[in-house]
Formats: sequence, structure tokens, C-alpha cells
Amino acid sequence: MRKSFRAAVVVAGVAVSVLATAPIAQAATPAPAACISASEERDWGRGEITACPLGNGRTQLTGWVEDLKPGGGWVTPDGYCVAWWLETGPNDGTHGVVFCPHIVPGGETRRDFDYPVTTARPVTALRLNIAAL
Repeated sequence: MRKSFRAAVVVAGVAVSVLATAPIAQAATPAPAACISASEERDWGRGEITACPLGNGRTQLTGWVEDLKPGGGWVTPDGYCVAWWLETGPNDGTHGVVFCPHIVPGGETRRDFDYPVTTARPVTALRLNIAAL
């Protein structure tokens, strides 16, 4: 009986030491998704954009946008801004880049950009849009 008790103590000690040296399992941190890109042209604007996830809800936006109807004021000829819409889920998103050359007539009609934005959810799609400002 004594030998079996000693054997049980030794086995228990070995098991505890193995468990103590085993690596602690950690929740896997999902790797950022791959970059996504879009290029669009409409009668009122055109451009290209690439969105690369940086982590922590931040996304780097790089590209350009051009207003093809900048006009001379708020309503001539179209009065809208050209914008890149960042989709972040079904029926959800935000304007990531908004360019309004009609506000300052005679200015540049093309804008290059390269900056990070923060969104509540990852960017899943990109599309050219108009915005009224």
C-alpha cells in the first residue's frame, strides 16, 4: 500500500510540473484582412482608392479622387462633392474621403490622399459616391 501511495504522489508531482510548464493558451488575435482597392468613373467624378487595415479599427486610405463637374458654386453645374464611401457592413458605412472643389471656384479638381481613418467595423467595400455639403 505504501509503494502505491508513493507512486501516486510521484505521478501527481510529475503531472503538476508538466502542467506548470505548459504554455498558457491565449485567444488568437485575428490578422488584419488584406487591402482592398477600387477604381470607378462616373459622369460626375472618378478616382482610385486602396484601403489597408492597420488594426485597432484604423484603415490607411491611399489614392485620388477627381470632380468632373466642379462648377462655379453650390449648384452649378452639380453642386455636389465627390466622395469615397467606405462600406463597413450591410447598410452601414461612412464617407472616408470627401472632395469639394466647387466651394472654392478655380481650384484644383483632383485630390491625392494618403491618411488613416478609424471605423467602428472593418472596411469591406469601396465605392465612388456624391455628397452634398
